[in-house]
Amino acid sequence: MMATNTATQNIIQIESSTIDKLVQNIASGLHLKCILRIIFLFSLEPNNNSNLTTYNLNSDPVIRSLIDNNNFSETLEEILKSAEKNNIITTTNMDPSNKHFSLSSSITLNIEETIPIDSLSENNVKENIFEIFEKNISPLTPIIAEELKKAKSEYSEEMIKKAIIESAKNNARSWRYISRILERWEEEGQKDGRTQRYPARTKRY
Repeated sequence: MMATNTATQNIIQIESSTIDKLVQNIASGLHLKCILRIIFLFSLEPNNNSNLTTYNLNSDPVIRSLIDNNNFSETLEEILKSAEKNNIITTTNMDPSNKHFSLSSSITLNIEETIPIDSLSENNVKENIFEIFEKNISPLTPIIAEELKKAKSEYSEEMIKKAIIESAKNNARSWRYISRILERWEEEGQKDGRTQRYPARTKRY
């Protein structure tokens, strides 16, 4: 089996009810941007950075650039209250000089192994479409296997492989996305698209 280089990325999972509540109750676009930034800061080191402090937020360049310096402390306090009210963070230390916060239970952070884009090279075309799909998209199911077989009767195998790789590079790992790539390439007149037995689609009136 060919060795595959992997990388890790932090995945933030937020309950849909929390997102809905946040969107409905957020005071302004500024508050929303800062709260999303706070969630991102938690995600940087999910195993070690279980808490953020007021000092962390005061020194964050992005938050500093978003909030007017003349009202920084007051605005940040409003944002933190809004984040807590909307079940984003929980205050764990009420020290006025440097409060500590943790993420609420409605948000989880995970580390996931991914295949770096650089490894999704054109060299993968040497493998069959089923192997490439499993390596770059998801485990093969009977339904997907059947879709791939149908695609082989309509498009060249090389074109299907390239579409799978393109989908993975765009982090859109679904058969629907791949099929749309194939259709678009066909409409654009890709030379290695359909076989001659299946001519390109024509408009019917």
